[in-house]
This record gives sequence, C-alpha cells and structure tokens, in this order.
Amino acid sequence: MYEMVKNISDARIYCLPKEAFVSDHEFPQAPKRWEQTQFTPDDLQKSADLNQRAQNLGRQLSSEQIELAKQVIGEVADVWQMVEDGLIDEHTLMGKYHSKFLRIIHMVELIRRFEEIRIGGNYGHGLLRMREHARAFHYQKEKYRGKSIFIYLSNADERIVVIPAREDGEPIDIRPSNVLGNTRR
Repeated sequence: MYEMVKNISDARIYCLPKEAFVSDHEFPQAPKRWEQTQFTPDDLQKSADLNQRAQNLGRQLSSEQIELAKQVIGEVADVWQMVEDGLIDEHTLMGKYHSKFLRIIHMVELIRRFEEIRIGGNYGHGLLRMREHARAFHYQKEKYRGKSIFIYLSNADERIVVIPAREDGEPIDIRPSNVLGNTRR
C-alpha cells in the first residue's frame, strides 16, 4: 500500500490554475455506493455551479494538464477501490494519508466533473466517497478536528482552505450511513 500511495503525488497537479481548486463548502453531498442519492436543492445548485466551472476550466486547460489530472484521478480511485474491496485497511490509510487525499481530490474535482460531462456518465465517484470518509476521519479524530487543511499556492502567502477546522473542537457525524468502517455494502 505504501508504495502505491507514495507514488500518487499531489505536486504533479500543482500546475493547474488556482481556479481549478474546489473548497469544502462548494461540494454537494457525495453519491452513495449502490444507492440512489437524494440531493437537496442546495446540493443541486452547488452541482450546477461546479459543472459550469468545470466546463469553463476544461476549455482553458491544455490536453496535457487534463491527462495528468485524469492519471491522478485513476490512481486515487484505484486506492479507494482497494479499500472498498477490503484489500487495504481504511483506518490505516486515513491515519497516514487523509490530508494528502483531501488535497488531491479538491484539486482535481473540476476536471473529474469535466470528464463526467464529456463522456456523459459517471466518472471518478470513488473519489467523492473517499473524500467523505477522509473528511469524516478528520473531524472524528480529536488530533485533527481543530486544524484546517490547506492547499498552498505558488505564492506561499496564498492558500485555499480545503477542510476548515472545527472551532468548537467537537466531533461531527457527517453522514451516519457512510462513515469509517462502513465502506463495504
């Protein structure tokens, strides 16, 4: 597992413009595996907004940037599939790499959506499920919940908040049906 995850480098996708990065509050609810997800009006609006941004971004990026992001999406999706299949322990993976995966997922979300729109079908939904689990892990662990996760841009003073810290320090139950230890359905 270590070798596979170590080779997934978020540095490869820092070539994307900062407009490509998506913050935590912009994400709609993630789709559940093997279930139909009921989206709220707020989720539908967030999704429409992100789809529009994805289409605009897709027209601006080079084919090399898109291919690089698709490669990273595939690598992360492969890791999460192994978790869902029970081949990799989720707690071990999240304990070591949850912040890395959250950064990567937030950096490639618009390209994932662009590809989904382009092919007219689901693409990379494992990343969305992984994001929910990594987010739940972050907020459930006392060690992390009071800390934000950032993407630092080329200007060291500029950063984007990926996951905000919990001010009250209390754990939250993000989605009872989709929390740690409940990946297999």
